[in-house]
Amino acid sequence: MRITARLLRLTLVLLSAASTLCIQLEIPASPPSTHTIIASNFLGISIELSSISKYLGNDTSMIPQALINYVAGVRARTGKSNVRMRVGGNSADSSTYVASQTSPMAVLKNPNVDKNSDNQAINYGPEIWAAMAKVSQMAGGVDYLFSVPLLNPNNTIPKLAADAKAALGNNLDALLLGNEPDLYQSHKERPNIPNYTIPIYETEFSRTVDILQSTFNSFAGPTICCSWNLADILQAGYVSNFTLRYVTLQHYPQNFCPGLGMVHQQFGNSYYIQHSNVVTLAAWQSPAYKTVSTNNSAGAPQLIMSEFNSASCGGIPGLSDTFAVGGLWALDYALQLASVGYSAAYIHTREPGITYNIFTSPPGPDGGPGNWTTNPPYYTVLAIAEALRTDNGGIVADLNLGGSMTDSAASQAGYAVYDAQNFTVTRLVLFNYAAESATFTLPTTLFENSATKSVLVKYLESSSGANETTKVSWAGKTFAGVGDGKSPVDAAWATSDQNLECSSGCSFNVSGTSMGMVFLDNAQFSATPGATGPQPTSSTQSQNSASHMTGLWMTLTVVVLPLLGAILLT
Repeated sequence: MRITARLLRLTLVLLSAASTLCIQLEIPASPPSTHTIIASNFLGISIELSSISKYLGNDTSMIPQALINYVAGVRARTGKSNVRMRVGGNSADSSTYVASQTSPMAVLKNPNVDKNSDNQAINYGPEIWAAMAKVSQMAGGVDYLFSVPLLNPNNTIPKLAADAKAALGNNLDALLLGNEPDLYQSHKERPNIPNYTIPIYETEFSRTVDILQSTFNSFAGPTICCSWNLADILQAGYVSNFTLRYVTLQHYPQNFCPGLGMVHQQFGNSYYIQHSNVVTLAAWQSPAYKTVSTNNSAGAPQLIMSEFNSASCGGIPGLSDTFAVGGLWALDYALQLASVGYSAAYIHTREPGITYNIFTSPPGPDGGPGNWTTNPPYYTVLAIAEALRTDNGGIVADLNLGGSMTDSAASQAGYAVYDAQNFTVTRLVLFNYAAESATFTLPTTLFENSATKSVLVKYLESSSGANETTKVSWAGKTFAGVGDGKSPVDAAWATSDQNLECSSGCSFNVSGTSMGMVFLDNAQFSATPGATGPQPTSSTQSQNSASHMTGLWMTLTVVVLPLLGAILLT
């Protein structure tokens, strides 16, 4: 009797402790009245122009199959939408198009000077368009943004635009004119102008548009990053003076650029696992960006983030390459951008050796053989495509779990994704930034008016927590040790996908420093396509009835029983 009484007391204590780990979700019945409809290809891939041969090879015969597989893996998840890819950056603003150049399609202008530079100017030829077109064809569809020089515009620009349009057709989404013009002054790019102002910039932009518009008319800008205010640019008539497809911004949370007299590392790991910091970062250029994102008039430009990552000039070793930053933070920030009005965002990658890269090509000649390495941001690109793939477009809303939008002490955060037509909740994306696991409970009200009473939960995890760089998994699969970008393997450390019956409510566990994604629509019954391009998703997964647990039973099995066993063993 004494042992039984002790066990009972221990059970009650553990149940009480477990209840503090359980987060009861409150999901608004409808999305915010002011919102932007998001497509599944919201998060695109940005590649620095000077690094393009590292990923696409020197010509169309040398495009690595791994690159095709990586892009196709994303395309398989974006449904009706092509993968977004942007080729540009600072190097694009200082590079020159040479129409007579063949293979190699890109060469450094000054390899001795530019070898370790953050702005490696190149000469590139028309083979680049053929390679981009072939990637799109082989991977199932890619829509490109391409950066055109505004820094040193010249008479090769019309030929550039004409050749790109001829090769890419409708896959050429827009031309970005210039890159970070608000830094021209500080980078001494306009030495003869003592004060490079917004009106001067707009005059230069206008001249470039005049040069190009006879051959191409889909433009984007201003692509400011740092020193200017979007409000001042809009006030100067930027949107009204030009017919733009996109208003573009690009921004990093901190600067890691040498030689600028700035603190090299302002933020450490703790900054990136605080959801309130993501909210603050996404509000950069507020409220001016709202003027663009809420403009629903015919022909109004969309707002996009054409380049972002964890720290400018290549990231910070030991931080940018970790799961917490490259995986969870990148996903959280992208969803936050979607929730506040951006229509797309592009996560940046550069040459091998850069710590924030999405994936890493093998050493050796460009386009040569060898194994590729999959880095944490690639899993983010896959996961967000699945989060946003809905029948009618998605609306993303921050759930402000536990006041996480403003409370820096909050360890959990989450988003709801609504179908843009019927306003039903299709996905929940739930972050657990705490070191210990957390249990999330779905309310019964979420299923009252739904024909589907079950959910599927997938997880974005790593093998060893926040600082892991390679052993990352999405939906139980990992590319760790897989060099082809195509065939992920089962991750022994990963939590298996869970099918839960939820008509009476249900709960599930999210381990420390990881993310759980809840599928509430019929997508939970469809097999995830492979990495060979767009595939039908009509095959049905059988539901695992053994995992259909209510919230109390889930809490007992994942929290109470292991702890109780550990105590009894001691």
